[in-house]
Amino acid sequence: MSHNAMRLILFRIKKTDADKLQNEYEKLVTGLQQANEAREDEDMLSSPGELHLRESMLSAQCCQRTCWTKRSQGISERPNIS
Repeated sequence: MSHNAMRLILFRIKKTDADKLQNEYEKLVTGLQQANEAREDEDMLSSPGELHLRESMLSAQCCQRTCWTKRSQGISERPNIS
């Protein structure tokens, strides 16, 4: 095998390895960015103010559902004063 042919083969191997390494690096960076964003989202959602807001929203949804269920069953929310 000639010297030039060997150089070409080595160049191709290096190029392939460099491309694979770059691809793996990009995947790693993307994964780290996604993990960081998820962690920031969790931190934001677990803050006391945000937690209180979520609890209030859930409570309101439960009340609405209960009122709707009672109305659909013909149960009045107001006392019947005669």
